[in-house]
Amino acid sequence: MVLPFERYFAQERHDLERWSACLLSELTTGQSSCQPYDLSQGYPVSVFGLCVLYSIGLVLFIRRFVAIPVAKLALTISYRQAPLAARPESLKTREFRHKKFVGSFVEFWLYTINFIVGGLLLYKQPWNWPSKEWWQDTPTRDVDASVMIFGMFYAARYCAMLFSLTVLEPRKKDFFEMLLHHLVTVALVNLAMAYGYVRIALVVMVVFDAADPFLHMAKMINYMKQAAGSQGDFPSYVWFISQITDAFLACFAIVFTVTRIFVYSYIVYSVSIESYRYTRCAKEECAIQEGLNNVSFAHHICVLLIWIINFLQWFWFKLLVKVIYRTVVEGVSEDNRSDASSQEDGDVKGKTSTKPQARVVPLGTETTSDGESEGEDDKKTK
Repeated sequence: MVLPFERYFAQERHDLERWSACLLSELTTGQSSCQPYDLSQGYPVSVFGLCVLYSIGLVLFIRRFVAIPVAKLALTISYRQAPLAARPESLKTREFRHKKFVGSFVEFWLYTINFIVGGLLLYKQPWNWPSKEWWQDTPTRDVDASVMIFGMFYAARYCAMLFSLTVLEPRKKDFFEMLLHHLVTVALVNLAMAYGYVRIALVVMVVFDAADPFLHMAKMINYMKQAAGSQGDFPSYVWFISQITDAFLACFAIVFTVTRIFVYSYIVYSVSIESYRYTRCAKEECAIQEGLNNVSFAHHICVLLIWIINFLQWFWFKLLVKVIYRTVVEGVSEDNRSDASSQEDGDVKGKTSTKPQARVVPLGTETTSDGESEGEDDKKTK
């Protein structure tokens, strides 16, 4: 079936299908069936645009036909576990929880698939380690087509997430930090691909996606727990999903610290030091002879973008440490990303709630703009 916009992208669609087949071949057989792409022809912006359209369509399809039915089923089961006195809940509260479950479901699968595909692709590369190999023979105008198409779909996925972040999902307190992170990531991946730094781009893409599946799985299970209440008609059900939530949050904290703090800090070192030491075309004259213009400028911009993302990782790590500290030392786990409004609305209140506030939200849950704390719950069932 040919979509209406595809008639204007016949050649781009052909390239997209051919490179996607190369990626599948390399993942299954370990050998690419395509010739390297010559960057002296220019970066295939139109192919990237087609990837963006496909990614947005995929996100909308998953939300409509998979995520929404799954959210309805999962939350309905949890609502039935809630005590009778707690069941009269405002429609707005339920709709907000439903939207957040849908968003986490979509992102869980996108991050998981990208991490698996990117990890396999990186594992099969002969230059994956040591880190100086990331810069040997770079920048190059002959780019592996498999890595090229994966990078395009990766950046296109972040464009689709930008669409979800600004249009489909409720706004979080760290909305502008997330917006900056997504924009910088799209710019970094495309710039690295366009100027032949595909190796470090693939390493960064894999490292970024390792922790997020644990976070979004924990968020989905936590929304089910909130729907059931902390003192449901079936305490064993609430206790069970509480333990699963805590386990996934612990995995997220560990993987985030290892990949986004330690591993990514080493990547920052490699980009800032090793790239100038081992890059084949560190001088502009050499790059021009290779058919790559303005490569020195692009190199410096990539280093700057890498550092911007590094500062954002430390910002989120600080929030994570605060949550862990409050959970272990003070017995509370408050979401530092949620809104602080305490305006009353519906069943879940801010200051006027008569329920004990000993345990609040794990990391990753949010508060509605009018004060409905999505993650607010009672004391943890003992």
